[in-house]
Amino acid sequence: MRPERAERLPELDWLRVFAVLLLVYYHTAAIFVHWDSVVNNPEPSLWADIFILFVDQWYMPLFFLIAGASTRFSLERRSGLAYAGERMKRLLVPLVFGMLVVVPPQVYFERLQDGLFRGSFLDFYGRLFDGVYPAGNLSWHHLWFVAYLLVLSLCSLPVLLWLKGSGWPVLVKFCGLLRRRSLWLFLPGLPLAAAETLLRPKFAGPANFVNDWASVCLFWLFFLYGNILYSDAGLLETVESCWGRILAVAVGSSLVGGFLFFAGQIPGYGNPLPQGLSPGWALLMLLRGVNAWAWVLFWVALVRRRLAFRNRLLEYASEAAYPFYILHETWIVAIGYQVVRLDWGVAAKYLAISTAGLAATLFSYEILVRRIAPIRFFFGMRPVRPLPAQPG
Repeated sequence: MRPERAERLPELDWLRVFAVLLLVYYHTAAIFVHWDSVVNNPEPSLWADIFILFVDQWYMPLFFLIAGASTRFSLERRSGLAYAGERMKRLLVPLVFGMLVVVPPQVYFERLQDGLFRGSFLDFYGRLFDGVYPAGNLSWHHLWFVAYLLVLSLCSLPVLLWLKGSGWPVLVKFCGLLRRRSLWLFLPGLPLAAAETLLRPKFAGPANFVNDWASVCLFWLFFLYGNILYSDAGLLETVESCWGRILAVAVGSSLVGGFLFFAGQIPGYGNPLPQGLSPGWALLMLLRGVNAWAWVLFWVALVRRRLAFRNRLLEYASEAAYPFYILHETWIVAIGYQVVRLDWGVAAKYLAISTAGLAATLFSYEILVRRIAPIRFFFGMRPVRPLPAQPG
């Protein structure tokens, strides 16, 4: 086995760009679900429920797999200490800045809609440090991913350095096993299913590192899987060549899991999870683990087949992806708060919020973030490279 070349793969950047772009439509759909969201439309939509439940199975796992793959390339160029410092600058700084500047408007509009606050945003901001959300107003909201990625990146560093060094023969054997038969590509789904089955009943809380250990374990595994997958060119080629079988497993597990969910054998969102294990629960969690892994593998295979190239659009979009992620949810909530009060149908509201949210996020990135060096720093962006000197 030979590792992939040290430079970043274009298909990995395309995967990140499309994942971030999908956030606009995902978080807009969250406004129309039947359970509580930051802002809710008075008329919920079953189609929004189905879309969110489907995407939830693999969406954040995909982000952590991308992050793990990126770490594999980062550690080719950096020592462990340099990598840790880069993570602090790229993740901790935007997290703190986001909690103080980007996220507060989301909490403000949520409090307004719930009738828990009346007044201007400046009045609300004066109460930002009254406590930690949900009882208080200080929150990381959608930036929980940044916090989790920071912690998981640093905690995983000894394992990643071991895999890069003395653990390399173990990695070679493991990747060789997965390449041997296409069915064995789904073996990594079994630890995911075990984590879901054993931890989800008691540790299914919100993203707070306290009572959500099911998600912590799930995301950590995907982070490691991303590093492993992109360490072996042959394994990536196997995933690409088996895309049809992977898609069949992904679709099949989604259909069966969806049937179990909506047939009422498994409690829906907003209902207490079962205390203890049951055959139905174990079956759904097995499907959930395999489903998440299969869909993530399918997207990896798809971009390798169709998007193994670079162009100017990718160069622009890959740089914009991280600040776009930080900004997008605040615009969607702010616009959504106004739109849901209009006497429009669900489809018209969804189109208006998603389109305006996309435009506002791109505009604010282009005008306020991309062009101003100090703000670039707070959004985790690298300094602008100086143009090469023109020959005299």
